[in-house]
Amino acid sequence: MRRSTRKLKVAWVLALAATPVWGATPATAVQEAAWKTDPGRAPEARAAGFLARDGSWERAATLLVRFADGRAPCDAAAREALLLAARYYGFAGAYGRAGRAAYRSAESGRLTGRVTEAADAFLLAATFALEAHEPLLAVRAARQASLLAESPLLTAAQRIAIRGRADAVLDGREATG
Repeated sequence: MRRSTRKLKVAWVLALAATPVWGATPATAVQEAAWKTDPGRAPEARAAGFLARDGSWERAATLLVRFADGRAPCDAAAREALLLAARYYGFAGAYGRAGRAAYRSAESGRLTGRVTEAADAFLLAATFALEAHEPLLAVRAARQASLLAESPLLTAAQRIAIRGRADAVLDGREATG
C-alpha cells in the first residue's frame, strides 16, 4: 500500500509540475484555471495547491470537507468535494475519516436521487471503514447500498453488481468493483 501511495503522490506532483503556464507555480496555475473556468471548483484548486506545495493529502482533504460543510447537504459541489476528500484521506492513510467523508457524500447522493453514485459512495465508505477497523460503519454503509440496489432506476446488472459488492463487505471482504 505504501509503495502505491508514494507512486500516486509522485504522479500527482509531476502532473501539476507539467502545467503549461509560464511564470506561475503549478499550484497557482491550477488555482487560476479552476477559478476562471468554474468558481465552484475553487476548493479543488486550493486542495491541489496544498498537494503541490507540501504533498499533504490530509490537509487538502480537510479543506474539501470544510468547503462541503458550508454548502447545503444536497449540493452537487459539496457531494463531489466530499468524495474527493474521501479519496485524499484514503491516500493519506486516514481510513476512518475517508469512510465518514464518503458516507456523507453517499447520503447527499441518496437525497438527490443519484442512486448509482450514492451506492458507489456507500460501498467506498464501507471499504474505507473496513480498512479503519470500523465494522459498524462498514455494515451500515453496505446495508444502505443494498437498499439502494432495490431502486427501479437501476438495471438488473447494476443491482447484481451493487448487491455483490455489498455482500462482500458484509462478509468481511474488501468491496472492489
